[in-house]
This record gives sequence, structure tokens and C-alpha cells, in this order.
Amino acid sequence: MKEPLPSNYEAATDLSSIIDFLPCMIYRRKNDSTWRMEYVSKGSKKITGYSPEEFLIPGKIDYKDLFHEEDKKNVLGKIDFALNNKEPFTINYRIIDNNRNVKWIFERGEGIFSPDNELIAVEGFMTNDGEGGNILDADKGKLFSMIAHDLKSPFTALLGYSEIIAMEFDTLTADEIKRYSIEINKALKNQFNLLEDLLSWARLETGAIQVGLLELNLFERVKSAVDLLIVNAQDKNISLINKVSAEQDVFADEDMLHSILKNLLSNAIKFTKPGGLINIISTDAGKFVELTVEDNGIGIKRENINKIFGLNCFTTYGTNNEKGTGLGLLLTKEMVEKNGGTIHVESVYGKGSKFTVTLPKPSSRILQN
Repeated sequence: MKEPLPSNYEAATDLSSIIDFLPCMIYRRKNDSTWRMEYVSKGSKKITGYSPEEFLIPGKIDYKDLFHEEDKKNVLGKIDFALNNKEPFTINYRIIDNNRNVKWIFERGEGIFSPDNELIAVEGFMTNDGEGGNILDADKGKLFSMIAHDLKSPFTALLGYSEIIAMEFDTLTADEIKRYSIEINKALKNQFNLLEDLLSWARLETGAIQVGLLELNLFERVKSAVDLLIVNAQDKNISLINKVSAEQDVFADEDMLHSILKNLLSNAIKFTKPGGLINIISTDAGKFVELTVEDNGIGIKRENINKIFGLNCFTTYGTNNEKGTGLGLLLTKEMVEKNGGTIHVESVYGKGSKFTVTLPKPSSRILQN
């Protein structure tokens, strides 16, 4: 039986020309004591001074030897901790490049697991840490680097599983075919969600989306979002309770409000354990309405609170190992602000989270000539 993932990226060339233009080093390495590289993008020369070919020569470069000696123990510890917990890792540290120069690096990666939950590889990217440059531009550079990595990663799984089905169909059991089909479906869903979020974010950033404010009944909009996601909640035996006042109206863009509600509810479902509860509540706040999505899920670690609305594509796995794009809450924040509102979160790790959005009431709108 072949590995459920190909041993390199040679078959996945669709995005190679785009990947090689990026100012970052995208890699895939084996999960073994040597950390042997299986794929390295051309950006490795800019980041480390070493070419992709040098990384791929067995014994030529030990990836771990790039780490600055003062940072190595901390970096290896953070990577091991993240992989053991099946979480992505995001770290800043120093490396020694091919010319013996010290460079600050931003790296993000994650484990690739077999259907049997065996860690078989690690994929990620490294980029210069933007020192001395514009922080926002550096953050956007990291964002696009992460997106490029996340766009390409699912194709590896898709190619691997589909190749097994195509080449070994006659020898596979029905259970094996079903398992690989489920993994293909999961990868396609993740890819679609990422592309959908990326398109929305790009349209927001370029001003392609025009905000059309209307008087909308909040209860009906919440009901529509709940109806859309009820199957997801039922799959985890989670109760979604719409406690919004039936008479409560807001002044907002209809499509954006739908996206805001969908993102907040999807996020709550993702991080709520089976059998949990999610309440959607509205509160009168003068000229605004406060809409709160409250769950009794796993909560957010204190050190991660400030990351969830940022340009770093921060994401963790859900209670059923669901994977997000890392763009959902960033999009939500931007859309809420374009509608004249605010968003904030309160969370206790292990007990749940409460996301609160403020939106203007119809009576508070400003009429313009």
C-alpha cells in the first residue's frame, strides 16, 4: 500500500509558477530524525542563502542547523508541542544563513497526518520578519505567504488519495475507498472555504464591495443563518438557540450581515464540544444593538485572544478536528466595521467564548444628500 501522500510535490505543478514568485521559502519535510526535505520553493535562496537543490541533496543541509544556537531549544520545543497537539505553529527566531549572517525569521507550519492519525510530514513556510519595514506590509506579506501555502497543501492530499483510488481500486476494500473519499471531500471543502474567504477579503480590500445599508430584521437574519448551519450543529449534537427579539431591527448591509452571522456561528460550532450549547442574544444599547454569540465550548487561550482578528491567519483545530482558514474572523471584523459597528470577544479557556457585535439601529442612521 502506498503512502496516502506523494513523496514530493512534482505532480502538483499547478501553482508552482506562482509559488516561486513569492518572497518566502515554502517547504515539506519528512517526520523523522533527519527532517529530510521533500520539497523546497525557490524562495529558499532569498531566505537562507541555500538553493532548493541544496536542500534536497541527502546530507547536504541539516535544517535544524539553520537555527541560531540561542534559539534552537525554544524553537524545537514549540514545534514539538504544536505537532503533538495537532496545532499549527507560528514562531519568530533567528537563523544563520549560508553567508553566516544572522536573520530574523517568521515561520508557520503544521503537521500532515495519515488517516490513522500518524504524523507523516510537516509543511510550512519561512519568510524574513520584516524588520525595519512597514509592519502592516510585513503582516500582509505573511498573510499572502500563508495563503499560498494553504492553497497548495490540499492538492497534495487530493493527489495522494485520488492516486491510490485510481491505481489500486481493484485491491482496495470498501472501507478504504470510503475513508479516502471522505479525506478527498474534506480537502475540497477546506480549499473551497479558503478560496471563498480569500475572494471576500480581496474584494473588501480593493473596495469592490459597495456597502448598501438597509433596515433589516435581526431575528429573521439570525434565523436564516441558523437554518443554514443547523446540519453542522446537529452533526455534533449542538443546540443553536435564537434568543434575538423578534422586533429587533438593525441598519446594515444584507450580504455582509449574513456573512458576519455565518462566520460567528460557524466558529462557535467548530469550537463547541458535542452536546454543547450556543445562544444568540440581542441587547438594546442606545443607538446600537449588541448581538452576542455565546458558546460553552473550549474557549480561547489568553495569549491567543489578540491574534484571532489579525493578518496572521491564526487558526486552531476544532473539537472534531475541523480546520478553519484563519480568515473568517478577520473578514468578520472588517465587515462589522464597514457597517459602522464594533466586535470584541470575551473567553475563558476551557469554559467557552462570547463574541459581541454592535450594529447601528435604523433610527441612528445618518442621512446624506
